[in-house]
Amino acid sequence: MSIRTLIILVGLVSPLSLWADATVEGRLDDIYYRPVSGATVSIKDGNTVLQTGITDEEGKFALQITYGDFGHLVLHVTHDDYQDKTETVQIVRYEPTESAYKLRLFPSTLAGCAGVQGAIYVGPFRSPLEEQDLDLTPYVAKVLSDRLTPRLQIHNLRSSLDREKLYLLPQFRECSSAKPLADADGKPMARALKGHGLVWGSIEKDSGGYDIETWVIDSSDAFQLPLSSKSENVTLNQIETAKISALTEAAVLVSVMSKLIDNKQCEAAIYVAHEIAKLTSTDPAAASSFARLQSKASAMKEACQAELPHMGLAGSSP
Repeated sequence: MSIRTLIILVGLVSPLSLWADATVEGRLDDIYYRPVSGATVSIKDGNTVLQTGITDEEGKFALQITYGDFGHLVLHVTHDDYQDKTETVQIVRYEPTESAYKLRLFPSTLAGCAGVQGAIYVGPFRSPLEEQDLDLTPYVAKVLSDRLTPRLQIHNLRSSLDREKLYLLPQFRECSSAKPLADADGKPMARALKGHGLVWGSIEKDSGGYDIETWVIDSSDAFQLPLSSKSENVTLNQIETAKISALTEAAVLVSVMSKLIDNKQCEAAIYVAHEIAKLTSTDPAAASSFARLQSKASAMKEACQAELPHMGLAGSSP
């Protein structure tokens, strides 16, 4: 065989050696850490689809591809009930750098009311009765805003925040689809929405009117399960008799305070703590929960004061 022939053969064979089989696998979960089955997962090289698969009952997928030794691909996920999701896949020495890719999908129903970090999201307060079709969501959002916005004196709170953190200023936003199906779903839903916390409720028929129950959960670590309070015997044609309880107010303010601390805004958090300390509750059924919230706020304030020794009067009332 001539030298020229050998060179030609090497030139023909070498490109084939640059490709090899690889498996890209992983799992899809929703915001509640439950597996998402039936999702379409594709892996793309630019606009070229290399392989497509469907997640199984455990939310798992495994895509077989033939690819080169180095490069960047994209996982693209679609599902009718969730927002599309993409993830970069890096190939090094013919293998993906991750042994299993874990992606979390966001419900499409929440897409219109998520991502505002200063929001206290107000989920649905609706009557289950077909003939009444009562929606108190706007009312609750307005009452919360009317009661708590003046209490916080937003201009004072603003002056306590770092300039680049002004997006943390509390605001109340309706989110009619944000109703956790179980207590354990409240925390992950609040975190997925990315605001300060989440408020939602229920309306039940009672002999003297309707009972309106309110739940609050924070998006940080102030309390792990939703706190609830109830207004009883509310007349639908006099809905103004439905009051926001001191427990609900305290829970919302603790949620705000906890998120501020997460973002290293201790001065602003201390300001909120003073407002929590001013609240009083006359409901014996809520006394224990209310006391725990105020104790939690006091402990968070003390931790903040320890981090801000330069303030000197950090604990003084604004």
